[in-house]
Amino acid sequence: MDRVSAKRNIKPFDGEKYSVWKFRIHALLTELNVVQVVDSEVPDEITEEWKIAERTAKSVIVEYLSDSFLSFAKEENTTKEIISDLDAIYERKTVATQLALRKKLLSLKLQGDTKLIKHFTNFDDIIRDMLAAGAKLDETDKVAHLLLSLPNSYDGVITAIETLSDDSLSLAFVKTRLLDHEVKLTNEGQNLCEQVLHVENVSYNKKKFKQKGAMNKSDFNRHNNKINKLKFPKNTRKIECHHCGRKGHIKKDCYYYKNSKSKFDKKNETMDKKSESSAKNAYASGFAFMIGDVE
Repeated sequence: MDRVSAKRNIKPFDGEKYSVWKFRIHALLTELNVVQVVDSEVPDEITEEWKIAERTAKSVIVEYLSDSFLSFAKEENTTKEIISDLDAIYERKTVATQLALRKKLLSLKLQGDTKLIKHFTNFDDIIRDMLAAGAKLDETDKVAHLLLSLPNSYDGVITAIETLSDDSLSLAFVKTRLLDHEVKLTNEGQNLCEQVLHVENVSYNKKKFKQKGAMNKSDFNRHNNKINKLKFPKNTRKIECHHCGRKGHIKKDCYYYKNSKSKFDKKNETMDKKSESSAKNAYASGFAFMIGDVE
């Protein structure tokens, strides 16, 4: 791996996430085989090899400091002194620093649509800052703090994790279980969303059908009014029908009267046919009876 590819993910330090920046810088210096100028004391006899390593390491540090922080990299300062000065300000190992970080950790909560991976990153940054500030956190403490940051929707998997022994409990294992549960929650949410959409579509179609029926009725009334206006002169539109009570026509021209009269006439016609048929049958039966008597 060449130098450019090794340092490409490092952002210039601007006062934020110092522990992350320091970790990346240390990894880069290790890759370049010059990390000894930071981790070791300056030797009494400075060799040419040390001088080359010092120049290379300091060049890397300067390159990844933002403009407002270049004052830390004074010409007379060594690479080790630059890192020490930054540590004194941004990696203070004091009770106040640890207390502030613990409050920040306790207030960390998984919010809304935030992905679990992003939440893990925020959590790990705080843990790294706490360790850099001198805090003591074992694996169980880290797991407990992570579980406290989760909403009620994770109660089921949290209960399952609580039943495990401390020996088999690791932060990496817990993260894996939580990610699996996130996938399950996502699938359940999608299914619920599909059901809600289906119900909404059914309700919408019913409402649309009712509205369409109401519109058809309204269209019929408008059509009927137009017919009345065309059929009857203006001075007769106030005439009231004695059958339906509507204005604009008389009983003999009433649609409802004609309709009911037609049904009544058909009913009478049917009854007349039945009566006539019954009479014919009765006559035929009587005639047959008379013939029988004659014989």
